[in-house]
Amino acid sequence: MEGSAYNTFATYYHRPEMDRSIFSFERFKYYCTSINGRISRAEYIAAIVMIYGAMIALGFALILFTTASFSSGNLVAGFGALGTSWLLYGAVWLMASVAGFIAAAKRAHDRNRSGWFVLLYFVPLLCLWPLVELIFLQGTA
Repeated sequence: MEGSAYNTFATYYHRPEMDRSIFSFERFKYYCTSINGRISRAEYIAAIVMIYGAMIALGFALILFTTASFSSGNLVAGFGALGTSWLLYGAVWLMASVAGFIAAAKRAHDRNRSGWFVLLYFVPLLCLWPLVELIFLQGTA
């Protein structure tokens, strides 16, 4: 029954309808939860904006939390809040990085490349190749 309505994997990770907003939660779930499928340039940029926009908002909230803890006058509470903020931000950064690489793998599929192509981001001189190809070049679908 592969590909049928009874396949829960296929029904959960289906591509959301195009009439919805590109910034909807259904689309965000599709962008960041499975490497299967493909997304267009606009969808890839929207996924990156949502992921890193959330990271920036969390960073500002943690800065406010840490600043409020230090302004209370208790240095132990301030440094405790600072350590907690760093741990929380690091954990969320790791999740956001994984979600970003999943979205990049889907965009690579739209360019008829393997998801492994995204690992070129870690090679110092070749890191511009996937950046240019995934953001600026048109997909093949």
